[in-house]
Amino acid sequence: MDLSERQKIVEHYAELVKEQYPQTDQYNILVFGSFLTDRYTEQSDIDIGVFSLIPGLSFRIYSFTKDYFDRLGINSDVVRMRLLESQYINVSIVTGQKYAVTDYCPRELVDYIKRMIAQYGENPQETAVRLMRQEVIA
Repeated sequence: MDLSERQKIVEHYAELVKEQYPQTDQYNILVFGSFLTDRYTEQSDIDIGVFSLIPGLSFRIYSFTKDYFDRLGINSDVVRMRLLESQYINVSIVTGQKYAVTDYCPRELVDYIKRMIAQYGENPQETAVRLMRQEVIA
């Protein structure tokens, strides 16, 4: 599957999810990772972050998303983004996203990302691994 085919799959998914959940001012879905890049291989999956301040809505979209890509036979890693200190993957999802389904970006998310970057830097996984190594060595 080439890049243009993968782009069409994401665009079709975006259309369907917006039809199913028309309240686009209450959620966003971010595609990140290799799916929309040249680094994608047939063994790769699609990485998707689902964000909403409405927990029930984020869960329904999460389930819809998993089911959609399962039906297509595309492995997916779908993350329900929560504004938790322990979920620093959110920084990578927001800063590394390749496609956003909506424009929804509430102040709470912006403030959270700023706090997380201040604490962990631009690459939070790398920072967390470095801190764990330091703790083990000490």
